[in-house]
Amino acid sequence: MGRVRRVHVLDGVYYVRLQPHLGNVLVWDAADAAQLSHYVAMAVEHYNVRIHAFSWRRTRADLLIQVADVPLGYSIQLISGPFAQYVRMRHGHSGPLFRRYRAALVASDIQLLQIVRYIHQLPTRAEIPKTPDEHPYHSHHDYVGTRQFSPWLMTAYVRKLLAKRMDRTGESYAAWLAEPVSEELVRLFEQTEGRLPTNVGHEAPTPSESSSARNLALSAEDLKSIIAVVARALKVTSGQIFSLSRDRNVTRARALIAWHALRAGKGTMTDIGRCLKRDSSVLNRGIERHRAQRPDLFMKSLRELACH
Repeated sequence: MGRVRRVHVLDGVYYVRLQPHLGNVLVWDAADAAQLSHYVAMAVEHYNVRIHAFSWRRTRADLLIQVADVPLGYSIQLISGPFAQYVRMRHGHSGPLFRRYRAALVASDIQLLQIVRYIHQLPTRAEIPKTPDEHPYHSHHDYVGTRQFSPWLMTAYVRKLLAKRMDRTGESYAAWLAEPVSEELVRLFEQTEGRLPTNVGHEAPTPSESSSARNLALSAEDLKSIIAVVARALKVTSGQIFSLSRDRNVTRARALIAWHALRAGKGTMTDIGRCLKRDSSVLNRGIERHRAQRPDLFMKSLRELACH
C-alpha cells in the first residue's frame, strides 16, 4: 500500500507524532527538551504556525500544530532536521534519527480538546509518572501555570473552549484532564493519517464551538497594556504607533510591542501585524534590526520597562 498523501488545509490543525527509529532516543534530559523546543519556536516564527499543545518524551514528540499558508511538512523539516543534527553532535548518534512523521487533520473543536487531553495524559500511559504534573516536558504545565509560560505556545483558544465547557458542566480543569480518553479514540488518534473522521467524539459541538482556532481575532485592546508600557518607556504616543510614521523611535516601539506580544503568546506575527496595521514581515525585520541596535532594551521584561 502506498503512503497516505499529505493533506494541506489553510489554517488546519494537525495532530503530529514524531518518532525515532527503533533503539534511538529523542529526549534524554532537560537540555534535549530545551533544544527541541528551540526548533519548534523557529517553526512558529518562520512559518506562522501555532502550537496548541505538545509533549516531549524519550521515544516520541507529540504536537498539536496549526498551519497557515505553508504546508505542514516545511515546519516539520525545520524542527526534525536541525534536531537530528543536534542529537548526532551531542549523543554521537549516526544514521537517520526520525521515522516518517505521522499527522492527522483535526476535524472539530471537540476533537481538538480531546487531543489536548490525550497529549497531556500520554506520559502517564507509557512511562513512570503517575500524574501529568510529574512529567516535566509537556504543555500541561503551561495550562495549569506551574511553570513559566512558553512564549511560542498558544493557549488562548484551548482555554476559551475549556472555559465554555466548564461553565456548562461545572467541572474543573483537573477533573476534565483526569477523565480517561477511550481506547477507541486512542486507536483512532494513533493510527489515522490524513483526516480524522468528522463524527469522532462523544459530545455534539455547540454553534459557539464550531469556529476555527484562528478566528480568535487579536485586537488592539488585547495589546493595550503592552502598548501603554512601551509607549511610556520610549516616549511615543499610541497615535504615533498606529500612524504611518517611520521615525526610528516609533518603529522601535512597534518592534518592541510585537516582541513582547509574541513572548506573551498573544498570537502569531501575522495577528500582531494585523492589529498594529503593519505587515508581519516588516515587524520581523524591525525586531531583528532593533534587537541588534538595542539588545539591552529587548532583554528587559515589561515590568522593567514600566520602571524605565
